[in-house]
Amino acid sequence: MAGRWTVAVVVAFLAVIGACEAENRMQATLDRPALVTAKAQDGATLGVATPRVVVTIVAFTPPPDRQPVEIVVTATSGGASHELGRVAVTPYAAFTPADTARHRTFAFPLPPEMKANVVTLSIVLVPVRGGGQGASLEIGNAVIR
Repeated sequence: MAGRWTVAVVVAFLAVIGACEAENRMQATLDRPALVTAKAQDGATLGVATPRVVVTIVAFTPPPDRQPVEIVVTATSGGASHELGRVAVTPYAAFTPADTARHRTFAFPLPPEMKANVVTLSIVLVPVRGGGQGASLEIGNAVIR
C-alpha cells in the first residue's frame, strides 16, 4: 500500500510541476520563445495613464558566433496580439542569475486596446544579421505597472 501511495504522490507532484511549466516558460532561444504571464500588481495601474509591462532578464548568453540578436516582446490579451517592442542587451556579454548587477529591466507601454490586468508575453530572440544560433535568455519576472 505504501508503494502505491508514494507513486500517487510522485505523479501528482510531477503534474503540478508540468502545469507550472506550461503556464510560464522562462527561457527563450532563437527557436523557442519564453511564454510569461504578466499580472498587474495590486493598485499599480490605478491612475496610470499608460500601464507598462516591465520585464526583467536575469540571464543572457550571446551566440558563439557573436552575431547580434534582439529581444522581441509581444503581448496577447483577449485574443489580440501586439508587438510591444524590440530591445538588445548591452554590453553584449553573458551573465547569469547570480550576476544581479547585470540583470536588465525593460519597460514597454501597453497599447490602449490592451489595458488589462493580465497579458501573456511571448519573448523571443531574433537574429539581426543572420547567425545567432546558441543565444539564450532567462526571464526573472514580468509585471504590469
